[in-house]
Amino acid sequence: MLNTSLGRAFGPELSTQHSDQHQMLTPDFLVIGAARAGSTYLARNLATHPEVFIPKKKELHYFDRNFEGDWSQYQQQFADARPSHNAIGEATPTYMTSADIANRIHERLPAAKLIAILRDPVDRAYSHYWNAVAEHDDADAMTYEQKRQAYPFEKVLETRSRLVDDGLYAENLEPFIDHFGKEQLLVLVFEEVVESPHTQFQRVFRFLDVDDTFRSPLVDRRINSSSQKHGRSSLLLRLYNFATAYVRIPYIAKWIENVNEVSYPPMDGQTRAELEKRFQRPNQQLEQLLGRSLNHWSS
Repeated sequence: MLNTSLGRAFGPELSTQHSDQHQMLTPDFLVIGAARAGSTYLARNLATHPEVFIPKKKELHYFDRNFEGDWSQYQQQFADARPSHNAIGEATPTYMTSADIANRIHERLPAAKLIAILRDPVDRAYSHYWNAVAEHDDADAMTYEQKRQAYPFEKVLETRSRLVDDGLYAENLEPFIDHFGKEQLLVLVFEEVVESPHTQFQRVFRFLDVDDTFRSPLVDRRINSSSQKHGRSSLLLRLYNFATAYVRIPYIAKWIENVNEVSYPPMDGQTRAELEKRFQRPNQQLEQLLGRSLNHWSS
Protein backbone atom coordinates (compact mmCIF):
# COMPACT_ATOMS: atom_id res chain seq x y z
CA MET A 1 0.00 0.00 0.00
CA LEU A 2 2.75 2.43 1.00
CA ASN A 3 4.87 1.66 -2.04
CA THR A 4 1.94 2.04 -4.42
CA SER A 5 0.48 5.17 -2.89
CA LEU A 6 3.71 7.17 -2.89
CA GLY A 7 5.28 5.68 -6.01
CA ARG A 8 4.38 8.55 -8.30
CA ALA A 9 6.03 11.12 -6.08
CA PHE A 10 9.48 9.53 -6.20
CA GLY A 11 9.39 8.18 -9.75
CA PRO A 12 12.40 7.31 -11.92
CA GLU A 13 26.01 23.24 -29.77
CA LEU A 14 25.03 26.08 -27.57
CA SER A 15 23.19 28.64 -29.71
CA THR A 16 24.75 32.11 -29.65
CA GLN A 17 22.37 33.59 -32.19
CA HIS A 18 19.87 34.98 -29.71
CA SER A 19 19.16 37.87 -32.07
CA ASP A 20 17.56 35.63 -34.68
CA GLN A 21 13.94 35.06 -33.68
CA HIS A 22 13.70 32.14 -36.12
CA GLN A 23 16.80 30.41 -34.77
CA MET A 24 15.97 27.24 -32.83
CA LEU A 25 17.39 28.20 -29.46
CA THR A 26 18.83 25.94 -26.81
CA PRO A 27 19.53 26.81 -23.17
CA ASP A 28 22.88 28.17 -22.13
CA PHE A 29 22.27 27.38 -18.45
CA LEU A 30 20.49 24.68 -16.46
CA VAL A 31 19.41 24.52 -12.82
CA ILE A 32 20.13 20.83 -12.18
CA GLY A 33 19.01 20.39 -8.55
CA ALA A 34 18.63 19.50 -5.87
CA ALA A 35 14.98 18.60 -5.41
CA ARG A 36 13.33 20.26 -2.38
CA ALA A 37 16.25 22.68 -2.02
CA GLY A 38 14.84 25.90 -3.46
CA SER A 39 15.10 25.30 -7.21
CA THR A 40 11.56 26.59 -7.86
CA TYR A 41 12.29 29.75 -5.88
CA LEU A 42 15.55 30.18 -7.79
CA ALA A 43 13.92 29.68 -11.19
CA ARG A 44 11.01 32.04 -10.50
CA ASN A 45 13.32 34.79 -9.33
CA LEU A 46 15.62 34.30 -12.31
CA ALA A 47 12.61 34.58 -14.61
CA THR A 48 11.93 38.12 -13.34
CA HIS A 49 15.31 39.34 -14.61
CA PRO A 50 14.85 41.22 -17.90
CA GLU A 51 17.92 39.54 -19.41
CA VAL A 52 16.96 35.98 -18.41
CA PHE A 53 14.49 33.67 -20.13
CA ILE A 54 13.06 30.59 -18.42
CA PRO A 55 9.96 28.81 -19.78
CA LYS A 56 6.83 29.15 -17.66
CA LYS A 57 6.72 25.38 -17.50
CA LYS A 58 9.26 24.37 -14.86
CA GLU A 59 10.91 20.97 -14.94
CA LEU A 60 11.03 20.10 -18.63
CA HIS A 61 12.63 16.71 -17.82
CA TYR A 62 14.12 16.33 -21.28
CA PHE A 63 17.45 14.88 -20.15
CA ASP A 64 16.06 12.44 -17.58
CA ARG A 65 12.66 11.31 -18.89
CA ASN A 66 12.37 12.40 -22.52
CA PHE A 67 15.88 12.10 -23.94
CA GLU A 68 14.73 9.78 -26.71
CA GLY A 69 12.13 12.38 -27.71
CA ASP A 70 12.26 15.03 -30.40
CA TRP A 71 15.09 17.51 -29.76
CA SER A 72 13.24 20.19 -31.71
CA GLN A 73 10.27 19.91 -29.35
CA TYR A 74 12.62 20.64 -26.46
CA GLN A 75 14.04 23.61 -28.35
CA GLN A 76 10.50 24.85 -28.93
CA GLN A 77 10.20 25.48 -25.17
CA PHE A 78 12.60 28.41 -25.65
CA ALA A 79 10.96 29.86 -28.76
CA ASP A 80 9.57 32.88 -26.87
CA ALA A 81 13.05 34.12 -25.90
CA ARG A 82 13.79 37.62 -27.22
CA PRO A 83 17.05 39.25 -28.36
CA SER A 84 17.21 41.03 -24.98
CA HIS A 85 17.51 37.69 -23.20
CA ASN A 86 21.23 37.16 -22.71
CA ALA A 87 20.75 34.00 -20.65
CA ILE A 88 18.32 31.22 -21.60
CA GLY A 89 17.74 28.33 -19.26
CA GLU A 90 15.51 25.83 -17.54
CA ALA A 91 15.26 24.20 -14.12
CA THR A 92 14.75 20.47 -13.61
CA PRO A 93 16.03 19.50 -10.14
CA THR A 94 16.15 15.76 -10.87
CA TYR A 95 18.93 16.25 -13.45
CA MET A 96 21.53 16.08 -10.68
CA THR A 97 20.73 12.52 -9.67
CA SER A 98 22.37 10.46 -12.43
CA ALA A 99 25.73 10.21 -14.15
CA ASP A 100 23.88 9.30 -17.34
CA ILE A 101 22.11 12.67 -17.24
CA ALA A 102 25.42 14.51 -16.92
CA ASN A 103 26.64 12.71 -20.02
CA ARG A 104 23.45 13.48 -21.95
CA ILE A 105 23.56 17.17 -21.11
CA HIS A 106 27.21 17.38 -22.11
CA GLU A 107 26.46 15.59 -25.38
CA ARG A 108 23.82 18.18 -26.32
CA LEU A 109 24.96 21.32 -24.45
CA PRO A 110 28.71 21.09 -23.80
CA ALA A 111 29.07 24.84 -23.13
CA ALA A 112 26.10 25.12 -20.76
CA LYS A 113 26.51 26.69 -17.33
CA LEU A 114 25.10 24.61 -14.49
CA ILE A 115 23.59 25.81 -11.22
CA ALA A 116 23.00 23.54 -8.22
CA ILE A 117 21.34 24.64 -5.00
CA LEU A 118 21.99 22.30 -2.06
CA ARG A 119 20.22 22.04 1.28
CA ASP A 120 21.05 20.26 4.52
CA PRO A 121 20.31 16.70 3.31
CA VAL A 122 18.43 15.81 6.50
CA ASP A 123 16.03 18.72 6.08
CA ARG A 124 15.85 18.08 2.35
CA ALA A 125 14.78 14.48 2.91
CA TYR A 126 12.07 15.52 5.38
CA SER A 127 10.77 18.22 3.04
CA HIS A 128 10.74 15.70 0.18
CA TYR A 129 8.72 13.32 2.32
CA TRP A 130 6.07 15.90 3.24
CA ASN A 131 5.88 17.11 -0.35
CA ALA A 132 5.16 13.55 -1.48
CA VAL A 133 2.51 13.09 1.19
CA ALA A 134 0.87 16.38 0.19
CA GLU A 135 0.53 15.18 -3.40
CA HIS A 136 -1.13 11.90 -2.43
CA ASP A 137 -4.75 11.62 -3.54
CA ASP A 138 -6.13 11.03 -0.03
CA ALA A 139 -4.06 13.63 1.81
CA ASP A 140 -6.27 16.73 1.46
CA ALA A 141 -8.82 15.60 4.06
CA MET A 142 -6.25 14.32 6.57
CA THR A 143 -4.65 16.08 9.51
CA TYR A 144 -0.87 16.11 9.88
CA GLU A 145 -1.06 13.42 12.55
CA GLN A 146 -3.23 11.23 10.31
CA LYS A 147 -0.77 11.68 7.45
CA ARG A 148 2.16 10.83 9.68
CA GLN A 149 0.43 7.66 10.91
CA ALA A 150 -0.68 6.61 7.43
CA TYR A 151 2.70 7.26 5.82
CA PRO A 152 5.37 7.22 8.57
CA PHE A 153 8.56 9.04 7.60
CA GLU A 154 10.71 6.23 8.99
CA LYS A 155 8.86 3.64 6.87
CA VAL A 156 9.15 5.77 3.73
CA LEU A 157 12.90 6.10 4.37
CA GLU A 158 13.15 2.30 4.25
CA THR A 159 11.15 1.91 1.05
CA ARG A 160 12.13 5.00 -0.94
CA SER A 161 15.90 5.24 -1.30
CA ARG A 162 15.62 8.50 -3.21
CA LEU A 163 15.00 10.39 0.05
CA VAL A 164 18.61 9.65 1.01
CA ASP A 165 20.18 9.28 -2.43
CA ASP A 166 19.14 12.76 -3.58
CA GLY A 167 21.13 14.17 -0.65
CA LEU A 168 24.42 12.46 -1.58
CA TYR A 169 25.55 15.65 -3.21
CA ALA A 170 29.23 14.93 -3.78
CA GLU A 171 28.43 11.65 -5.49
CA ASN A 172 25.75 13.35 -7.59
CA LEU A 173 27.88 16.35 -8.60
CA GLU A 174 31.08 14.52 -9.50
CA PRO A 175 29.90 13.37 -12.97
CA PHE A 176 28.96 16.95 -13.84
CA ILE A 177 32.36 18.23 -12.72
CA ASP A 178 34.02 15.47 -14.73
CA HIS A 179 32.16 16.55 -17.88
CA PHE A 180 31.94 20.32 -17.45
CA GLY A 181 34.68 21.28 -14.99
CA LYS A 182 34.16 23.43 -11.91
CA GLU A 183 34.25 26.64 -14.01
CA GLN A 184 30.87 25.83 -15.54
CA LEU A 185 29.23 24.91 -12.23
CA LEU A 186 27.87 27.31 -9.60
CA VAL A 187 26.90 25.72 -6.28
CA LEU A 188 24.55 27.63 -3.98
CA VAL A 189 23.73 26.67 -0.40
CA PHE A 190 20.03 26.89 0.44
CA GLU A 191 20.62 28.19 3.95
CA GLU A 192 22.82 31.01 2.61
CA VAL A 193 20.15 31.97 0.09
CA VAL A 194 17.63 32.15 2.94
CA GLU A 195 20.01 34.29 5.00
CA SER A 196 21.16 36.69 2.27
CA PRO A 197 19.11 36.26 -0.92
CA HIS A 198 20.23 39.47 -2.64
CA THR A 199 23.90 38.61 -2.20
CA GLN A 200 23.40 35.09 -3.50
CA PHE A 201 21.40 36.27 -6.51
CA GLN A 202 24.20 38.69 -7.35
CA ARG A 203 26.48 35.65 -7.55
CA VAL A 204 24.03 33.93 -9.88
CA PHE A 205 23.64 36.98 -12.13
CA ARG A 206 27.41 37.40 -12.40
CA PHE A 207 27.77 33.73 -13.23
CA LEU A 208 25.23 34.15 -16.04
CA ASP A 209 26.81 37.40 -17.26
CA VAL A 210 23.67 39.50 -16.76
CA ASP A 211 23.08 42.71 -14.81
CA ASP A 212 23.93 41.89 -11.20
CA THR A 213 22.33 45.05 -9.80
CA PHE A 214 18.83 43.75 -10.58
CA ARG A 215 16.66 42.95 -7.54
CA SER A 216 13.84 40.49 -8.07
CA PRO A 217 10.40 41.49 -6.74
CA LEU A 218 9.88 37.89 -5.63
CA VAL A 219 13.06 37.54 -3.60
CA ASP A 220 11.29 37.90 -0.24
CA ARG A 221 8.97 34.97 -0.94
CA ARG A 222 9.15 32.08 1.49
CA ILE A 223 11.56 29.51 0.07
CA ASN A 224 10.44 25.97 -0.73
CA SER A 225 7.69 25.68 1.83
CA SER A 226 6.05 22.26 1.78
CA SER A 227 3.63 23.72 4.31
CA GLN A 228 2.00 25.57 1.43
CA LYS A 229 0.92 22.24 -0.02
CA HIS A 230 -0.60 21.33 3.33
CA GLY A 231 -2.25 24.75 3.67
CA ARG A 232 -5.72 25.55 4.82
CA SER A 233 -7.06 26.04 1.30
CA SER A 234 -6.12 24.34 -1.97
CA LEU A 235 -7.84 27.21 -3.79
CA LEU A 236 -5.53 29.71 -2.10
CA LEU A 237 -2.57 27.55 -3.08
CA ARG A 238 -3.65 27.67 -6.74
CA LEU A 239 -4.07 31.46 -6.54
CA TYR A 240 -0.64 31.72 -4.94
CA ASN A 241 1.01 29.73 -7.73
CA PHE A 242 -0.79 31.84 -10.33
CA ALA A 243 0.31 35.09 -8.66
CA THR A 244 3.96 34.06 -8.54
CA ALA A 245 4.44 32.09 -11.74
CA TYR A 246 2.29 33.90 -14.26
CA VAL A 247 1.07 37.38 -13.34
CA ARG A 248 3.96 37.77 -10.86
CA ILE A 249 2.28 39.91 -8.23
CA PRO A 250 4.59 39.52 -5.22
CA TYR A 251 2.49 41.37 -2.63
CA ILE A 252 -0.62 39.29 -3.31
CA ALA A 253 1.48 36.13 -3.29
CA LYS A 254 3.02 37.02 0.08
CA TRP A 255 -0.42 37.72 1.62
CA ILE A 256 -1.78 34.38 0.37
CA GLU A 257 1.32 32.62 1.64
CA ASN A 258 0.93 34.03 5.15
CA VAL A 259 -2.81 33.32 5.33
CA ASN A 260 -2.61 29.80 3.95
CA GLU A 261 0.45 28.35 5.66
CA VAL A 262 0.23 25.46 8.09
CA SER A 263 3.66 24.21 9.16
CA TYR A 264 4.37 20.50 9.23
CA PRO A 265 5.52 18.99 12.53
CA PRO A 266 9.21 18.63 13.47
CA MET A 267 11.09 15.43 12.73
CA ASP A 268 11.43 12.85 15.48
CA GLY A 269 14.67 13.56 17.37
CA GLN A 270 16.03 10.01 17.15
CA THR A 271 15.30 9.86 13.41
CA ARG A 272 17.11 13.17 12.88
CA ALA A 273 20.15 11.96 14.82
CA GLU A 274 20.28 8.76 12.75
CA LEU A 275 20.06 10.72 9.50
CA GLU A 276 22.73 13.19 10.63
CA LYS A 277 25.06 10.26 11.28
CA ARG A 278 24.16 8.73 7.92
CA PHE A 279 25.02 11.93 6.05
CA GLN A 280 28.14 12.84 8.04
CA ARG A 281 30.67 11.22 5.70
CA PRO A 282 28.90 12.30 2.45
CA ASN A 283 28.81 15.88 3.76
CA GLN A 284 32.53 15.75 4.48
CA GLN A 285 33.13 14.49 0.94
CA LEU A 286 31.12 17.42 -0.39
CA GLU A 287 33.16 19.89 1.66
CA GLN A 288 36.32 18.41 0.12
CA LEU A 289 34.86 18.56 -3.37
CA LEU A 290 33.77 22.20 -3.03
CA GLY A 291 36.73 23.32 -0.91
CA ARG A 292 34.54 25.00 1.68
CA SER A 293 32.85 24.46 5.04
CA LEU A 294 29.17 23.60 5.31
CA ASN A 295 28.69 24.55 8.93
CA HIS A 296 25.07 25.53 8.23
CA TRP A 297 24.23 21.84 8.23
CA SER A 298 23.51 19.26 10.88
CA SER A 299 26.81 17.46 10.61
